[in-house]
Amino acid sequence: MVIPGQMIWSSLGSHKSPLKDVAINVFAYDKIQYTYTVRGKRLLHVNNFRYNVKRAIGPKGYWTCNKAPKGCKAAVITLDDQLVKVKGWHNHD
Repeated sequence: MVIPGQMIWSSLGSHKSPLKDVAINVFAYDKIQYTYTVRGKRLLHVNNFRYNVKRAIGPKGYWTCNKAPKGCKAAVITLDDQLVKVKGWHNHD
């Protein structure tokens, strides 16, 4: 659940970038929902981009874009099903 006006953190650029951690507003991520594949695997949809769970440790989930095998570096981290961190950006539509 995303609370309007809540701040989340986004990692931009490389580890040497001065903009590594920048607070962004969740209004940019207004369409967040979870679905399941026919085989029962959980998917995350954020603003019409689909993410696959990479790993889950307790209530924390690490998600990568479903286009990661084609080179997309976008990823998100959730905690108790709430978006808490956004990494990178999509290189596709």
